[in-house]
Amino acid sequence: KLFLLFTMAGRALSRFVPWRRSHPRHVIRCRHFAASSGDDALESAVRDILHALEQDTSREGLQKTPQRAAKAWRYLTSGHSQQLEDVVGTALFSECFPGIVTVKDITFHSLCEHHMLPFFGKVHIAYIPREHVLGLSKFARIVELYARRLSMQERLTSEVAEAIQTTLNPRGLAVVVEASHMCMAMRGVRNVTSTSVTSRITGEMLSSDHKDVFLNSVFSSGSGSHTSLRSPQKKKTTLRVAKEDMKFSAAHYTIFSATEREGLHGHDHFVSLELTGEVADNGLLGGVCYSTAKSVARDLCKEWDEKVLLPGQSPFMKLRNEGNSVVAEFSGQVHTFPQADVLVLPIPNTSLECLAGLFAARYAHALELTAMFQGCVDVSVTVSGSPGQFATSRRSAGVLFSSAPALSGTAVITGASKGIGKATAAKMLSAGWDVWNLSRTICTLEGVRNVEVDLSEESEVAADEV
Repeated sequence: KLFLLFTMAGRALSRFVPWRRSHPRHVIRCRHFAASSGDDALESAVRDILHALEQDTSREGLQKTPQRAAKAWRYLTSGHSQQLEDVVGTALFSECFPGIVTVKDITFHSLCEHHMLPFFGKVHIAYIPREHVLGLSKFARIVELYARRLSMQERLTSEVAEAIQTTLNPRGLAVVVEASHMCMAMRGVRNVTSTSVTSRITGEMLSSDHKDVFLNSVFSSGSGSHTSLRSPQKKKTTLRVAKEDMKFSAAHYTIFSATEREGLHGHDHFVSLELTGEVADNGLLGGVCYSTAKSVARDLCKEWDEKVLLPGQSPFMKLRNEGNSVVAEFSGQVHTFPQADVLVLPIPNTSLECLAGLFAARYAHALELTAMFQGCVDVSVTVSGSPGQFATSRRSAGVLFSSAPALSGTAVITGASKGIGKATAAKMLSAGWDVWNLSRTICTLEGVRNVEVDLSEESEVAADEV
């Protein structure tokens, strides 16, 4: 009991008598407990912000917010007042180790200097020693030193690499940072699934053998984000596309059951993409340039923009046309919309999940029909609705065309005389398929076999005709 009493008393006194501690790291920690004119200025600034946001600072929950926020920001930016020498200390040891030293999954939290919102993730470090090695815990402290600042991911990567280079002068060094940014997830495009990867690789770690050993050890769980860092090989690469103008504003309601549904409401739906596949001979993923990938998504967004989206395959909602109007019946309720404002979609519900699935399918198909597309690309589409709500759906583009030469199959297309049908016929002809067109109108593409038939009249086509 006496031991615990003296220990607690010593800890309490150390807050008010920082000179009793001699270790520099402890002096830095004690500095946060002492009030200063800087803290007063921070508290006043927070109070001004709350007033500017029309908040009542006398409210119980906000009375101590200026003090709490000032203390938190001092801690989150404490790296500005620390030096590399304080962190490394005497943990430098003479050792000639001929291999690669890897420290992975060092977690960090930092503040983006653009919006003062958090970004966080993991840091992976590898180096080939020259004459010295560093205590392993010091790598985490070096990361924390530069993360506890107003920063950017790119600068954080460089600062960590330069600090290790200055301390150790290794024969080779690699630093990789993976992070999620709240300035991208909480505002603007509101994309919550994307991550950013930055790297700094120097010296002997630039050799393909050393670099691949490091990347295999770090990403052995199967993550694909390191693909672009590897030595040039025929491997899959991921292209991420997230732009603020890739969105559609639409009204809809999600149906829960035969008697329950949301009220009709409208909001912005933001779309982001991930395309994964091999880089084609022209140096582009799937042969498609970045601007084409964006424009295809934007065109699809325009089709759905400023529309009332209704489910054409719902078992609970019945739709019918009456003159220039679309009538929707649900559980005894009737809603009438101008036909020009309605888009009936081939899905059972206009939930976020169904919208993401249909958008992904249409995007993959539209990508296949672009002039430069080649190979096979996995498409991942994320559609975000209200803040914090998003759905991701995956489709593959080019599977049919990439496997066509081996199949040597026959394709029967209903309506290959124009539009998407004709474009599909052209793609399949170039891939080696035997293409037949069933339509009232002849397809003019060379090599297509035409069977003139009016399918709208439910006529039958004899088996020996095709």
